[in-house]
Amino acid sequence: MAALPSDALVESLRLPGTASISPDKLAALLELPLQDLARFAGVHRNSLRLHPETPRAQAFARNVVRVLQIITDVRGDADEARYLFKNAPIPTLGYKTALELVEEGRTEDVAGYLRSVSAGFVG
Repeated sequence: MAALPSDALVESLRLPGTASISPDKLAALLELPLQDLARFAGVHRNSLRLHPETPRAQAFARNVVRVLQIITDVRGDADEARYLFKNAPIPTLGYKTALELVEEGRTEDVAGYLRSVSAGFVG
């Protein structure tokens, strides 16, 4: 998968006919079972299937997309961004992955770290 501009990434994840991100498409992008995505989002797995537009699920999805896009912009490769998002521990943030940090509600910490890395600073 080549690097996508923000609009293309967001549009590729759109729940048809809505202004929501599709949990199914996001789970597929991250190569995660839908039940794992639900757990990370802090919602019941049936909520994603029956009510994908719930505020909590959509807030989590937007944060995931935001961090993925920042990593893609920094690294230049969407496949690498997905890998790093799920697997690369960030030393200055307690050796947690970006996914774990977004799950904890620390999206701003991840975004700030990634901005500092892209500017040439290492924390």
